[in-house]
Amino acid sequence: MAEEFVASVSADRAVYDQWCAFVVAKRAEELEAIIAEQKLQPDAAPAFIDAAFRDGQLRMIRTAITKTLPPASRFSAGGGHGEAPEGGLTSPSA
Repeated sequence: MAEEFVASVSADRAVYDQWCAFVVAKRAEELEAIIAEQKLQPDAAPAFIDAAFRDGQLRMIRTAITKTLPPASRFSAGGGHGEAPEGGLTSPSA
């Protein structure tokens, strides 16, 4: 990521401002990729991630995480939501 930023930096502008803009753009790009890859809800997932950064932790209780997950069958044996949160949460660290 740092090499990509250095290649894009311009000497005509303040480096700190360029870094902030770069990080914001990279975060949005990576979040969109994760949402597409994990088939997460595009409206709920960014709000969930924003809350996690704001609070400094991922909230795995209540329905916050399930609002971000793709629809699961209520009629399948396991329901499908049991393994989905763990799969989505382990993906970024891999």
